[in-house]
Amino acid sequence: KHLSGEDPYAVSAVMMLVGASALVPLSLVIEAPWTLAPSAVALIAVVGLGLLPTALANVLMLMLLRRQGASFFAQINFLVPIAGVIWGITVLSERPGPDAFVALALILTGIAITRFWPARARAPVEPECP
Repeated sequence: KHLSGEDPYAVSAVMMLVGASALVPLSLVIEAPWTLAPSAVALIAVVGLGLLPTALANVLMLMLLRRQGASFFAQINFLVPIAGVIWGITVLSERPGPDAFVALALILTGIAITRFWPARARAPVEPECP
């Protein structure tokens, strides 16, 4: 939430550097990469995985965070089961049961209520006194 006003490219670069600074020393100790001989295809794959699904995803995440806000961004995790069912149907030819569609409807209803319900209807909850 505090990073939503910052430049997404700079924040993404810092996130990647912090992650790399934590993982590189561990990988040097655990994997001993000087004993490996990766092929050119493997190296290209590692660079591609680092740039596309990792770095690009971070930039998109921060841009979405800036545009929609932290509460909306937190709700994105509710879309993962929906994407999973869609991918299962289209790619794996799965046939989910009615309970899966009821669950997806509940997820979408919850997202719709929190996104489009008037703010005045959601009164703040007062903490209970001990």
